[in-house]
Amino acid sequence: MGDGNDELRPHVQKDTVRVEDLLHNCHALLNELEAFRTFLVQRRKEHTVEIRQFRISVQAELKSLEKVSTLISPFFARRI
Repeated sequence: MGDGNDELRPHVQKDTVRVEDLLHNCHALLNELEAFRTFLVQRRKEHTVEIRQFRISVQAELKSLEKVSTLISPFFARRI
């Protein structure tokens, strides 16, 4: 049983892993979007596909996830 916080630890750890996974996925998606943009530029078709707004949305989501990550990291460190 412990101090009553044992039930919280797996949940906190699980959520922390999810945030790290989401951060990784956002970075990977931004890298893929940049590669795709480069591909379009090389073929002079950068104006046929509008990815700018989508990229901006992903960047905003990345910033939000980074903030969440910094907020829960100290909490997670204290709980374990």
